[in-house]
Amino acid sequence: MKIRYNKRNNAANKNRNRYWLIASIIVIIACSYFGIFHSHRYFGFDLNLWVVLAGGLALYVPYYIWLENNSKWDKLRTLLYYLFIGGPIIYPVIILHRYYVEKQLSDHGVTTSGIVTELYIKRGKSSRTPYAIFTYELNGKVWTQEVINKDYSLLSGDTLQLLCSEEDPEIFEVIK
Repeated sequence: MKIRYNKRNNAANKNRNRYWLIASIIVIIACSYFGIFHSHRYFGFDLNLWVVLAGGLALYVPYYIWLENNSKWDKLRTLLYYLFIGGPIIYPVIILHRYYVEKQLSDHGVTTSGIVTELYIKRGKSSRTPYAIFTYELNGKVWTQEVINKDYSLLSGDTLQLLCSEEDPEIFEVIK
């Protein structure tokens, strides 16, 4: 039985692959944007986890289009693909996020004080991390943030000295 080559199906597959590739590039760009400019907005790793998962899935689409063939070297090639393609994307996002936060604090930083309102402990499988929730006022609005309570040094009602960005008040640094 002969299998006939169908040019129409091949062109449709190429178009579909092109659309998936464009969609994955858009998702990678969006994840990079959120990683640089918005990952500081939520303490913890909820947003960052979703950004990494979406970016990782978006990275898999070009891999699947270009490299997938289910050979015995597929796992090694997948690892190398993520190291040499995903790594060079993730590293600059982390560096640019740090630069963005530092630039906001140096250019638009103002000092303010915050009051510790609540203390709690997050328990993991083999860890316990103490946190302190505090509020502060900036630009006529009250903001709530949390920090790790190292050595249980903060108590409810304590006052914290903060350096906050006027343009993005959720960027802060505890001065003490």
